[in-house]
Amino acid sequence: MTEQRMTTLISKASFLPRIFKNFGKKNWTRADTEIRRWLQEKGVQFSPTDFAALIENISPSSSNNVLSYALEFIRPFTLGMGLKIARLSDTQVEVTIPFRTKNLTENNEIDESVCTTAAIEGVRSLWRRHAPLGHLELRILEMRFKKHRLLNGPCRARMELSEAAREKVLTQLRRQRVTECDNNIALFDEKDQKVAEITARLELKWTPALNSNKD
Repeated sequence: MTEQRMTTLISKASFLPRIFKNFGKKNWTRADTEIRRWLQEKGVQFSPTDFAALIENISPSSSNNVLSYALEFIRPFTLGMGLKIARLSDTQVEVTIPFRTKNLTENNEIDESVCTTAAIEGVRSLWRRHAPLGHLELRILEMRFKKHRLLNGPCRARMELSEAAREKVLTQLRRQRVTECDNNIALFDEKDQKVAEITARLELKWTPALNSNKD
């Protein structure tokens, strides 16, 4: 993540009370009501990855927990699925999918739509981590799902993104303001066996900030 982007995020956070900067040291659930109130009053908007990036800068060990909570906080439709960000780095994201009744089909397998949602959230989180300054719009254009084994237990959706592949896409994005890329997400079971894979074609559309011409 670029130093300029981190500086901008910290600047945005300065509009919130000190509780925001101490997220890594506080209980998110207890802080929930106050955070919601301040976000509404100040009109400050953060993506889940913005939250995690700020907390990582303050308390690296807490960033994934914060991101998982932010995923529920900002995207409440995922709350019933119980999706959690287990890992997020510059090159990898992993989303856990619990084996719970709400996520199962009549055949007692994890529903494919739940797996797809986990994959989409993972892809978006990883790309937003590297977003240039300005507004980044992410759209899923196409998805393909291939199942190798029964989805009859907890799963993890994992995406790997090499630095070379990432920089190629970001270079195109800065030059053309819009680009597309394919993303491969693998699903693993508790024994780390691949049970399914998802390919998602993503459109990235970027509107640079006024001061980000050199980003």
